[in-house]
Amino acid sequence: VPIIMLIFTRKSIHSLLSARPLLTSVALAILLSSPVHASELAIDFEVIARSGTTPVPGGNGGAFAGFGSAPAIDSQGNVVFIGGGGGQGGVYTAVGGCCQLVADYDTAIPGSAGSTFAEFYAAETMDIDNGRVAFKALNQYNELGLYSNVGQSSPGQLAEVIVIDGQEWNTGGDPWVDGDVVAMYGERLTPSSHYTNLMWHGSTG
Repeated sequence: VPIIMLIFTRKSIHSLLSARPLLTSVALAILLSSPVHASELAIDFEVIARSGTTPVPGGNGGAFAGFGSAPAIDSQGNVVFIGGGGGQGGVYTAVGGCCQLVADYDTAIPGSAGSTFAEFYAAETMDIDNGRVAFKALNQYNELGLYSNVGQSSPGQLAEVIVIDGQEWNTGGDPWVDGDVVAMYGERLTPSSHYTNLMWHGSTG
């Protein structure tokens, strides 16, 4: 088995990740299956947020207590993640530094007349591109929805992509953000049950 040495800096990590998960998985599989010694592998880590230290944006001044298991990064090094602490939690970004609030328990759900998000699942996959994100959360009816600030006038403005309400949508896959488009896979129930790949261009609703 050939010995392969990969040197990961922040720049090379971002370049690798810009090719998206398939290339990343192949490269890491090659690395992990090769007899590479720790002394031969230089990895440059950057701390985005740290529990017990980094304040929760929009919170009561307390620090993050924990983070979700499925953050995402774009080719510019912007990161989106789920975290929480001190009675607050939600979706946050690190765009030019950490952290910015995208949505938390006090954020009004688009089109809900003031109702706020009920839950953000730590293991749900989200995505980010050019600092704009798409994520899943529960609404006031405990329905899982996909929400995004892609194509909106500011990063703090959200729009509903779909809600898995059992009427129009029955299932919805993980989102994928590319520029001003959010793509996903799901089972649509209207006019009859069928599976579809959806491209959403940032319109409200």
